[in-house]
Amino acid sequence: MLLVVFLLPALHQPAFHPGLWIFSFPIAASTDFAIRWIHASTRPGGPILTGILLTGVTSALGLLAAATLHHRARRTLPS
Repeated sequence: MLLVVFLLPALHQPAFHPGLWIFSFPIAASTDFAIRWIHASTRPGGPILTGILLTGVTSALGLLAAATLHHRARRTLPS
């Protein structure tokens, strides 16, 4: 996840491309690790923090999916 954060300035491109899906795995894996760590530590606000993390990662992946579908639709439409 930290690697993705350091790569953000280089990834800032004006055009979307489906190759950005490669960054979905580190985000999902880091979120999974954080949720497992939260539940193992039995913190009092664990369920709330888990919900926030799940909402964030689901929103990010949903936006990536929507952008991919939009990109695909634009490329298949006749000019």
